[in-house]
Amino acid sequence: MRPLLIFAALVVPLPLQFSDWVQDTVPSFVFSPKENATPKRIKTRGKARVADWGKVDARIKSFADAIDLDGLVSQLRSRTSSPLESPPQLEDRLNRLLLEYSIPFESVFLLEREDALFPLTNNVLKHTRDSIIKDLPLFDNRGKPAGTAEGKGTYEKTSDLFLGNRLRLEFLVYRDANGQLGFSSQNLLLDSFNVRWKELKRSKGFFPFSARVERNPIRLP
Repeated sequence: MRPLLIFAALVVPLPLQFSDWVQDTVPSFVFSPKENATPKRIKTRGKARVADWGKVDARIKSFADAIDLDGLVSQLRSRTSSPLESPPQLEDRLNRLLLEYSIPFESVFLLEREDALFPLTNNVLKHTRDSIIKDLPLFDNRGKPAGTAEGKGTYEKTSDLFLGNRLRLEFLVYRDANGQLGFSSQNLLLDSFNVRWKELKRSKGFFPFSARVERNPIRLP
């Protein structure tokens, strides 16, 4: 019976221990940079008190860029020593773990008023999930009702006609006041569609690794 027990101890607990360790370790890499230690105050504009979409997008980029992703991946790899897992399997697991890691929006942004409007820019949509925004009331940049969010979709856009570089952008899927399904245009969203900050702030729906891992998936040497 002893060999059987040893084999079970080797194979069964590893994924659980590793996942638990990830939940303890990833936040230290996410929030240890000075840039990420406290939420960034975002000013609002106009009578509708819409958060400045440019500042929101800039904050997303600076927050994500401040994370030492190489160091984090190195730490994650060091915790996985199972000979039963191939490099491609480990790559897939690391990518999924990072893509599924989320934090509250209020850990990243600070808006002074609960009734302020938060813009659903293409970049915001890239770092969230359909389930987070589904059924939230939408408002335009004047504060007028603009329907209800249903989710998001993606499309590709050429960023350089000569080099043929392609960008993968998100668009918003929504229902208008008459219940008809609609789609935001393929122009940049900016602050065309917004949600109340109080509806979003405590939602653990900001995924800080979405863009970086999507753009450059982890590849082990």
